[in-house]
Amino acid sequence: MTTPLWSEKWAVEVIQGEWEPRIDESGPVRIESIAIRYPDLGISYARGCILTVPGKFFAETLLVYPSEGRDFPIFGSEYIEMANRYLGATDFHPPNGDNRPIEAFFPDFSPREVQSSRHYDLDTYFSTKLWHKRSDNPFYEDFVTVCYERLRRYVARLPANTGNRPDFTGFDRYMADHDPAHGILKSYFGAEFANDYIRTYLFPHGDCD
Repeated sequence: MTTPLWSEKWAVEVIQGEWEPRIDESGPVRIESIAIRYPDLGISYARGCILTVPGKFFAETLLVYPSEGRDFPIFGSEYIEMANRYLGATDFHPPNGDNRPIEAFFPDFSPREVQSSRHYDLDTYFSTKLWHKRSDNPFYEDFVTVCYERLRRYVARLPANTGNRPDFTGFDRYMADHDPAHGILKSYFGAEFANDYIRTYLFPHGDCD
């Protein structure tokens, strides 16, 4: 598994701000995280996470939350390697479950092809523009190509001064409750760390009023 770390990432190239790094380790298992608040660009909060279990598991995830626009989506991406199985996905997540604004914001991206997921209801907080791929062979470069273009377009369209602040509470609660990372984080770092990392770092808006 030779996927590069965040210092070399496509996301950092698109969002060129002062990301704050964080490292968590348990034996050989490592979590490399980065986060940024960039309201001048229209980003309320963005975070990336790379989880590496040497020889067994690799996961890279990114979420970007807009600071303006009640209906503007949350950008998300994920790439996973495990036991010769590979999964990649990226989406413009509707913060309130309504796909109509996403169709208007990003009409020229291909429609979703996958219809079901083991962990999520794809009609809840997932859009009709979801890109998803599974393979028995690595396809990280293809994943980056898709994500780079989508994130670039997303950042270019971030709204400003709308007067409508988005509410991420429902999205973050749903994602935190269903995130399959619970099990692997609990196994290597313990239940308290897993719960705190998922609910205060990965999805920090879930406990907001």
